[in-house]
Amino acid sequence: MFLRANEVTVIDVDRPDRKARRANGKSDPVDAYAAATAVLSGRANGRPKTRDGIVEAIRSLRVVRRSAIKARTQTINQIRTLIVSAPAEVSERLRGLPTYQLISQLARSRPGTDLADPSCAVRTALRRLARRHQNLTEEIAEADAELEPLVVQAAPGLLELIGVGTETAAQLLITAGDNPDRLKSEASFAHLCGAAPISANSGRTDRHRLNRGGDRQANHALHTIVLVRMRYDTRTRLYVARRTAEGMGRWCAGWEPSVSATTNPQSATAPPPSRCRPIPRRRRCSDRGRVVRCSTHGFRALSTRGRASAQRGRNGPEAGAAPAAEPGARPAERSAAGA
Repeated sequence: MFLRANEVTVIDVDRPDRKARRANGKSDPVDAYAAATAVLSGRANGRPKTRDGIVEAIRSLRVVRRSAIKARTQTINQIRTLIVSAPAEVSERLRGLPTYQLISQLARSRPGTDLADPSCAVRTALRRLARRHQNLTEEIAEADAELEPLVVQAAPGLLELIGVGTETAAQLLITAGDNPDRLKSEASFAHLCGAAPISANSGRTDRHRLNRGGDRQANHALHTIVLVRMRYDTRTRLYVARRTAEGMGRWCAGWEPSVSATTNPQSATAPPPSRCRPIPRRRRCSDRGRVVRCSTHGFRALSTRGRASAQRGRNGPEAGAAPAAEPGARPAERSAAGA
């Protein structure tokens, strides 16, 4: 912020290449020289996030919410573990209860005052953990109540899309930043989220692989949106049914307009059916009539012997080839048939 306030141009530089790092070593002067070289050569020309708007406020509040969720999950796991190792008179009464009923019953319990007794000590620990769980639940609810108006203000139409909630919308907004115009296209945002397939062609094999990079939290948010749409959205269910009927499997039905709604929050509207475009997890590739089954997408490449056998099976017996002997023929008859 200080540099931008003084009209100094700031360029976002990624980490150096692994090969260059192994060759030149790792230190602050080496990294500074590599960053300056990347900027002067034009390889690094990205614009950093401004972090001075409403999206930065959303990010700060989500930090508290995520830590509260993580602590609540840890608390319920500790409660379940204590119930398993507790004495029989305690575990038999609490085992099998749903989470809400378990927390409510433990928070109202009266364990006693004799902490030297293992049963009393376990009940006391369980009551404290249950009350901590309730406090964390209230903290998460307060964070949700604070986040929702900010998300609505930042992207008015984003929450109107099917499958997009406050948490997923906040994550996508954080990934785009306060200046989403730094992203040149919807494809660049998809690549930033790790949702754009990576080309992995080799020779005559045309295939793509999954993108393992990008912002994994944004990728998780898109995955959550897709799962909800596959269950509750009619168009997505029709698409999945059509792909399943074609024998292509249950592909990840990502929607292109959802990306545009995030990169341009002011124009976030419900997408028409003609604009939807799936992001496949695997694809079927063909090369001159034979199926190329790649290991990345769940298929396997046929060997040379397998291709020759498959070719003979499609074209019939080769010219001049001996007819196949009958299964019940004697060895002499088989040798005669082969001759």
